[in-house]
Amino acid sequence: MNDKKISINQNFKCMKKYLFLLAVVGALASCSSNEVFDESHSMKNDNAITFNTMRDKVGTRYANDNKTDYQVYAVIGGLTTWFIDNTVTPSTNTDTSDTINPPSGSTSTPIYHWPGNDTFVYFFAYAPAEISATTGITSVDAKTGTTSGDLPTIDIAYTVPTNADMDFTIAKPLKQDQGSVSFSFQHMLSQINVSAVLSDELLAAGYTLGTGYAATVKVPYNTSTIDAAYDYTTTTPKPVWGSLSTSTGSALTYSGKTSYNVMPQTTTECSIQLTGITITGSSGGTVLDNGALKVYNIESTLVDNFVMGYAYNFTFTISSSSNTPTGPIFNAQITFTSSVDGWVGSSVAVDQP
Repeated sequence: MNDKKISINQNFKCMKKYLFLLAVVGALASCSSNEVFDESHSMKNDNAITFNTMRDKVGTRYANDNKTDYQVYAVIGGLTTWFIDNTVTPSTNTDTSDTINPPSGSTSTPIYHWPGNDTFVYFFAYAPAEISATTGITSVDAKTGTTSGDLPTIDIAYTVPTNADMDFTIAKPLKQDQGSVSFSFQHMLSQINVSAVLSDELLAAGYTLGTGYAATVKVPYNTSTIDAAYDYTTTTPKPVWGSLSTSTGSALTYSGKTSYNVMPQTTTECSIQLTGITITGSSGGTVLDNGALKVYNIESTLVDNFVMGYAYNFTFTISSSSNTPTGPIFNAQITFTSSVDGWVGSSVAVDQP
């Protein structure tokens, strides 16, 4: 009797194990290869997709100079719907024991996983994530990585903000089936930096320049379109802006700062004006108090185009002949003269040996 009872218990335990295995197999079968798991899921995150921050020789740089979140799109080969359409926050984590979000990387929320089976994933990104885009997808081969038709499109209609203080970047598209995704972001705008100094003659005469000045920059254009899903492997190393326009119908004016990010364009009709200039003399008297200087129309012989990804550093030297919009800074022309004292004689008698 006891032997029979033991046999029944053993059979029952085996049946429970079998049923449990069936349940696990069924659960795994119900998960598609591109299913999204969040951090609370029991599945290990060893194959989670992480996004490295951009690094160079001067340390960690994020998606752009503003260190803002960036938007990531990804499509799995063979599919025509987005696998990832999400925002990624650049990592500031310093905990080296954190395997979910390592110090050198960032993850999206929720976490995405590689589909496996040598299936390619195509990644596209731009920053800041707040910029909206119109997207479209055509089929991409899952194994070879070749496209049947065009790559996905991520069309962005971009307008420079009213204060021109946003850095807009687009990453080179990537094709991977494993590992961490390391985007290389590229500046899509041109940067104008303005500074002012006094000439050597004015400095020698004891004049000083205040530090609270700014620059007013005028450009004709601030709007265009660009595709963040460009195929740089077969065309150009950077995306190309479409035709330029202006959102206001007239020239754009940016003021109050000394640095601006503007739409790449010809320098025709572009100008810079120093404002808030204060110059004092050696005795403390004010020559110019928080005034504006004459507008400088950018000469094409010096800079003919503001090129995408380039920073243009304009240094204005204020001299005795410089002008305000209404006339010379100095009421009378400053002239400089100099003289050198004669040598003082010193007689030394020497007997020739």
